[in-house]
Amino acid sequence: RPVVAVYSTFLTRAVDQVMYDVGLHGQPVVFALDRAGITGDDGASHHGVLDLVLLTKVPGMTVLCPSSYQELGRMLEDALAITDGPVAVRFPKTPARSVAPHELGEGLRGRRVREGTDVCLLAVGKLVEDAEAAAGALAAEGISASVWDVRCVKPLDPALVADAARHPAVVTVEDGLRDGGAGSALADAIAEAAA
Repeated sequence: RPVVAVYSTFLTRAVDQVMYDVGLHGQPVVFALDRAGITGDDGASHHGVLDLVLLTKVPGMTVLCPSSYQELGRMLEDALAITDGPVAVRFPKTPARSVAPHELGEGLRGRRVREGTDVCLLAVGKLVEDAEAAAGALAAEGISASVWDVRCVKPLDPALVADAARHPAVVTVEDGLRDGGAGSALADAIAEAAA
């Protein structure tokens, strides 16, 4: 299995090859994308903010976003096990948090971190930790929040989508572009589920 390890921003410069040479042919290539999201002092040209927008449009592409060091290892194993098309695993420049074994998801499913009724926070990758903190702050104000670690941005977990659709408000949290990114895909899927 070919594994391509590259900065997120550099892969987006080769999106035609990803689309036409890998995606359209269903090639089982694993893209390990370092420096996904905002990269801080690396500078504007190194921010990996386009990968979610572009890679979710590649035919047959699976897009995984680990929220911890342990999830990264699990997702790389999962990516190597998928043989019917390309897989991208995106991870940030910043140090990953460490979690206990019971805080890991499985396969292509999302993981509900916290259950609530008033708002659903759908967090992608490293922003799960921030969503958990936000849910704690909301609870202090009497607002009950569900938190999901999305884990797999493409394809989306139907159970996650159904749970989000039952909430009166949904907030997506990602470190990419709003238009065409994970939030757009989630909003479309939730609207369809609620219809």
